[in-house]
Amino acid sequence: MSIRVALRAPDPITVAGLITLLAGDPRVIVLDPAREIAADVLLTAGDPAGERTGAAAPAGTGEVRTTAPARTGAATAGERKDLPLVVIADEVTDVDVAALAERHRGVAVLPRRVATGGNLGQAVTAAAAGEVVTFGDAGTDAGFPLSGRELAVLRLVAEGYDTAEIAVRLGRSVRTVKAILRSITARERLRNRTHAVAYAIRAGVL
Repeated sequence: MSIRVALRAPDPITVAGLITLLAGDPRVIVLDPAREIAADVLLTAGDPAGERTGAAAPAGTGEVRTTAPARTGAATAGERKDLPLVVIADEVTDVDVAALAERHRGVAVLPRRVATGGNLGQAVTAAAAGEVVTFGDAGTDAGFPLSGRELAVLRLVAEGYDTAEIAVRLGRSVRTVKAILRSITARERLRNRTHAVAYAIRAGVL
């Protein structure tokens, strides 16, 4: 099933460019502004808050709109704060990934210089799946993908809490917290929880 995407960009040229990049990806459908409430993912260029600065028609129509659709009482995609989010930024370090992850079910951030069609499709897919992902300079590696639960555990590890304290704060069992940490370290081939925290900080997700 295709992922429905609402766009936000500072100008019509950027909007048109995003449509072109996503047009050939069968995983993605770019929504017309009038249908954006149905979006599965919000993609924003240069504005992590997702403020309305432009909107696009479905890929293939060639139509670009820069004015807001008529309000009918329904929320727009930008007002759905839990909506998975993809951010194209000048630099990954310009974006507070952890703060965004607290407000959105999934977050993917990539530098503008690696915002190719393939990477955008990968970022949209990751965010829709609830992952927290940053893309590095190479653009083909999805950085350090974490689920919201994994990010919450690592954030508490970074703040100095031990396993039992993390379990209490998250309402999980000690066994579950240990399993989450083992999953992260095994998947990313990290030595221990300290290494995992350091890796997450370097990747920009903590």
